[in-house]
Amino acid sequence: MKRLGCFLIVLMLCISISRSLFAENVVVIEGSSVKPFEEALQGFERSCGCNVKGVLALDMKGADSMAFIEKFKPDKVVTIGEEALKSVKNLTNTPVIYMMALNPLLYTAGKNNFTGISMIIPPVKQLRAIRSVFPNVDRLGVLYNPENSENIIRAARSVAASLGFEIIIHEVHSAKDIPGALNAIKDKIEALWLIPDVTVAPPEMIELYELFSARYNKPLFTFADKHLERGASLSVSVSPVDIGKQAGEILKGSLFANKNNLYDVTVAKVSVNPVVATKMVLVINEPFRKENSVIIDLTQLKR
Repeated sequence: MKRLGCFLIVLMLCISISRSLFAENVVVIEGSSVKPFEEALQGFERSCGCNVKGVLALDMKGADSMAFIEKFKPDKVVTIGEEALKSVKNLTNTPVIYMMALNPLLYTAGKNNFTGISMIIPPVKQLRAIRSVFPNVDRLGVLYNPENSENIIRAARSVAASLGFEIIIHEVHSAKDIPGALNAIKDKIEALWLIPDVTVAPPEMIELYELFSARYNKPLFTFADKHLERGASLSVSVSPVDIGKQAGEILKGSLFANKNNLYDVTVAKVSVNPVVATKMVLVINEPFRKENSVIIDLTQLKR
């Protein structure tokens, strides 16, 4: 028995060493050392089966992505955040896997060595998530800039009726258009659905949406957890840890992307502000009456 035990220990050590020897060497570039990026890194390290040779945060003094990559000469580069992706956009011979970048195609279009994960949860999945929480909210108001979000609106309207929603849209072309747009739709909608459009949702305008929601008793559905603290009723947001895990699976080659080498996010966090929802007398489905946040597998939601 002792010999068998020793043999098994030696075998496991050999397997571990073998995996380490054949695992790909990777460096990670972070846009900054903020919590969401650190969580994404943790998720990646858990799932990638790789050797992370170094991590560089661009908010470090003297940080230089290209010099860092040249120093380690990795098999692959992983970027977390848009600034990190931007900093390596000129790489041509090294495969890059990116995550947590809102507009990745600005830097990766037409480049075969870049692969990554979209931060935009597909509209049909967002609408299904909203319906899974609030069964009685049907008329959703959406502000958008056609130059940024025409594809999101088109996709949302194509499935809205089948999910029991009516989408009331209003175009805006700059932040100064937002107050008038809200006034134009306020009597037509039951809730305001805020999409991640850079014209519609700059940080300085979030307070206006929250004031609108409170004044007119229109629930605010948004894409970021942080908006819940300021009066939003619901957020459907990406989970950094799970995006990191997904990036690790991409590195291992076990997932398949679309023609742009861009993967849809597979997991989302759906969170409710119970205080605001109760104040607005919203009917809430299970399990959200008991759990304020629920992680959902988007691949299991019907298209």
